[in-house]
Amino acid sequence: MRLLTITALTLPALADFPKPVDSETLPGSPMPAEEVAAKTPMPEGFKITVFASEPTVMNPIACSWDSRGRMWVAENFTYDNKGTKLRDDLRDRVILLKDSTGDGRADQRTVFTDDLINLTSIEWTPQGLWVMCPPRLMFIPDENRDAVPDGPPQVILDGFTVPTNSHHNFANGLRIGPDGWLYGRVGGSAPGEVGPPGTAMEKRIPIRGGIWRYHRTRGTFEVIASGTTNPWGHDWDENGNLFLINTVNDHVYHAVPGMRLSRLLTIPLHPRVYETIPGIADHWHFDREGKWYEFKEGKANDFGGGHAHVGMMIYQGTNWPEAYRGRLFTTNLHGRRINQEILEPKGSGFVAKHAEDLFVTPDPFFRGIELTQGPHGEVYLLDWSDTGECHENTGVHRNSGRIYMISYGEYRRFEGETIFEDVADIRNKLLFNELTHWESINCWKHPSFGWEAERLENLHEPTLVPQIRQAADSLPLDTLASTRVDTEESVSAAKRFLSFPTGPGMVSASNDSPRVRLQLASTLQRLPFDLRKDLAKALVVHAEDADDPNLPLLVWYGLISLADHHPDHLVEIFAACEWPKLRRFIARALTEQLETAPQHLDALLRTPTGPRALARPNSKTDILHGMHQALTGWTKATPPPSWPAFTKTLPADTPHLRDLQVLFGDGRSITEIERIALDPKASRDARTAAVAGLIRAQPDNLKKTLLAVLDVQFVNTPAARGLLALDDPQIPRILIASLGKFHHTERDEVLSLVCSRAASTRVLLERIRDGKFPAKRLRAFHARQIENLGDPELSKLLREVWGNPNYTSEQKAELIRAERQRLTPEVLAEANLDAGKTLYASHCAACHKLHGKGGVIGPDLTGGGRTDLDYLLHNIIDPSAELAPDYRLEVITLTDGTVLSGSVRESTPKTLTIQTPTARRTIEREKIATRIPSQSSLMPEGLLQSLTPDQVRDLIAYLMKK
Repeated sequence: MRLLTITALTLPALADFPKPVDSETLPGSPMPAEEVAAKTPMPEGFKITVFASEPTVMNPIACSWDSRGRMWVAENFTYDNKGTKLRDDLRDRVILLKDSTGDGRADQRTVFTDDLINLTSIEWTPQGLWVMCPPRLMFIPDENRDAVPDGPPQVILDGFTVPTNSHHNFANGLRIGPDGWLYGRVGGSAPGEVGPPGTAMEKRIPIRGGIWRYHRTRGTFEVIASGTTNPWGHDWDENGNLFLINTVNDHVYHAVPGMRLSRLLTIPLHPRVYETIPGIADHWHFDREGKWYEFKEGKANDFGGGHAHVGMMIYQGTNWPEAYRGRLFTTNLHGRRINQEILEPKGSGFVAKHAEDLFVTPDPFFRGIELTQGPHGEVYLLDWSDTGECHENTGVHRNSGRIYMISYGEYRRFEGETIFEDVADIRNKLLFNELTHWESINCWKHPSFGWEAERLENLHEPTLVPQIRQAADSLPLDTLASTRVDTEESVSAAKRFLSFPTGPGMVSASNDSPRVRLQLASTLQRLPFDLRKDLAKALVVHAEDADDPNLPLLVWYGLISLADHHPDHLVEIFAACEWPKLRRFIARALTEQLETAPQHLDALLRTPTGPRALARPNSKTDILHGMHQALTGWTKATPPPSWPAFTKTLPADTPHLRDLQVLFGDGRSITEIERIALDPKASRDARTAAVAGLIRAQPDNLKKTLLAVLDVQFVNTPAARGLLALDDPQIPRILIASLGKFHHTERDEVLSLVCSRAASTRVLLERIRDGKFPAKRLRAFHARQIENLGDPELSKLLREVWGNPNYTSEQKAELIRAERQRLTPEVLAEANLDAGKTLYASHCAACHKLHGKGGVIGPDLTGGGRTDLDYLLHNIIDPSAELAPDYRLEVITLTDGTVLSGSVRESTPKTLTIQTPTARRTIEREKIATRIPSQSSLMPEGLLQSLTPDQVRDLIAYLMKK
């Protein structure tokens, strides 16, 4: 096998394998494996037995099968606690397990290698073993298949980042796919820049969570789908559809090349990824609506056991009953069970429906981490065997591990040393459908088939159109796809359709399957720019796909680059488009170029006046919607020439129309907007929008108008922002005195506005010092905001009246230790949960959702590890210890002196959108003086500082128990 850019990885010579050291601090130990199997209730006809357990196997994290039916197992010992993260004094190991007697238990064990570090995954091929040891993908040759490495590990790719502020979300999941490529996964907090060793940074492929693939002979690396939080399982169904399991948030995804999958607060790689594709499950495995009691340790049975899903298998064998074929199975980390999902076709994709859990085990140490189908249709379950999770606060239990076998009826195995002798045998069985010994295995479920599939590509290769092949030879890099595709890969299904005499129209005329259209849509990102228009126009005429969760978004991802290279093509596609969402996206993208290429937006404004517009009366409102989104944060703009004619036929109350007219400098509209702002009979939304429009327009009587609405809840918050920007020394006093007039959910935002400017902050702190304003009204994020002003006098005054918002590492560790000792189960049992709920509402709910209610700035706490006291204390007291990129703080100073502390959520050439702990603001770049990134979390330290010991108890108890 030819490999590209092979570099030997050298490791220290090891005389002996370092003994795994248990660091678990919690009492107890795993149940004996045989007892677990005996006491785990199974559906009728099923049985669970022990294939291997400690000391034969320990800390199993991944596995793979070879053509002789041997299981290769990755044992990981280097993963460690939050503070240490990875143990450099330990090593990881790959072993082979074999059942030579056919009784369902491993009786032969061979060590293949024991000198790896940070091993997360393996995959066997006839030439050797692929291993993922972030940041490296490596290959260990074993050409003669004697289970002895032919040489040291060879580094094939690097750049799979090991995060400095986190120690989970690592690259993992090596699997040969049905196309013969090597697939893998990576989590969102471990963004990578991938390429062969020595590749310059500008030539590396970025990956920000999701799934990738690597062609093992051509050396091509591709990102298949980006997004998700921490994917730790994937598999294909019998038709080659790829599915991902995600550890948290949405837990099941259908992955198609080119997709951007949803992930909590992900910043898309391309700024025009306006929306991402959600997961496909119609349910959650934990309660998000308020019936919460416990979600860990085998509880919450009605929901499915908890938020953490690890490992995945779509069953394709015949050992289990026919009803289970094609169903998705995943282990539930905290629920100590196997969840079952039924995959039903829906539109262009699928919906995952909740089926009955396969089992729940009584072992408190059960941590299922992978499911794999064996050579004879039986299923194997890898159990990491520990009490922790990916955050690991209480140590690692390294000297246990189990592999269970789940079978139905009488277990039968094929008698023979070799399942497939050689390549010719596999080819013949595939071509002539003679799978005599492997009738229980789908041909994609075993690496031998996947490996051979790449040699059989000629059986399925479509007819290629010469001119498209020629165009693809000079295929430019599409920054959305983030892949460097070769000519062969850029001409797939879409080109076959374009090659028919009927042309692209046959896509709509002859294909009534939305799943066919989905595959065609996925090819758009691979086509040369000048060939995307025709295929897109053939797809967007399908009005029945307008509400499809996949098609409008996937087509848009393929059109994003046309905004730069062929914006006129977007205007043509808009004219044919029956999808409101895509029409809004096109309008938004062209409006973002208003200052540099206004002619394209002008052409779009003229488009809805044609005959087709009569059949789509919402086309104009879609344009307004897209324009409004693009111009958010702008203070003034020049309208395109066709703007007056475009608006003449629109009713005056058309959504976003007045806002845009003000932005374009229509004086008559400013008078009308001022009237709406002051009209007590107008709706709250209309008055709020009017106030925002006036602040942008800055009329002479702005202060008078804004003061006049200061008594109107929800309208007064944007008014306060406009008043503070006037830099009037009386305004801070007025706002502080009027704080009670604001709705209680917006008072923290008003204080954040006051704390964003030095002059108004001084007024606030002096009033606290003089006893005219309660210090307890300041939250931890207000205190940090004041610190970020960079004024030594204000920082000193803050410490005098509120306290020190900054802790040293030693102080944080001591505070965690002290609270852990104080908050015993007996103390927590005395908590006032109603008081804790009130404290949560005032201190946490603005950013976090719990039981379906609250903000979305930070992670949803409902399914998190909050029943673990250690987990809560670490994340509350030291929130920056493990910091995902999405929550990293930046300090942004504006030209008028305003200082904002938040994280950038969206970025355009004209604006930045900043998420602060209390609000989301879009600001023109020209008004930004400085941007200073930090290693701090968006969540501030010092949350507990303003609370009494009893209040801390009440808050923690509420978070843990309700």
